[in-house]
Amino acid sequence: MTKRVLYVLTVLPLLLQSGCSDPPRVREADTRLRLKVGQRVLKTTVAYTDGTRKMGLMNRDALEEDSGMLFVFPFAKKLSFWMKNTRIPLSIAFINDEGEVLQIGDMRPFDLTSVPSRFVVRYALEVDKGWYRKAGLKVGDSLPDFPRKVRPYLQMVK
Repeated sequence: MTKRVLYVLTVLPLLLQSGCSDPPRVREADTRLRLKVGQRVLKTTVAYTDGTRKMGLMNRDALEEDSGMLFVFPFAKKLSFWMKNTRIPLSIAFINDEGEVLQIGDMRPFDLTSVPSRFVVRYALEVDKGWYRKAGLKVGDSLPDFPRKVRPYLQMVK
């Protein structure tokens, strides 16, 4: 065999393998989701990878009005959040697969104390502190269309 044929036979499978194993790229616009929360519509950024969940809302000086971050996990479990490098006071809601809010709590900037969920849940939704009260959302309320809207992220969650 010639060197060229050997090169093609060696390199081609590597190129094909790397091209086939790359995960689909998600554009920033694909990580935005609008949710009806209480009496308001909330613009969320969806954190569904380990990296985006770990970064969360760290190092931000403020949130846009009526915006927050929805954390999506691969399976339901007791979750725990802290405020390392997070400059803004936040409220967090822990939500089950049906979109029911099981718990709401407040978190202080830079506080390293964990805020755990008392229930097994797959989702957490962070917003400006006090936003849930302004939106009229309370424990036991459900978010309309929540299961349908988050379903696509469950197939991408890592």
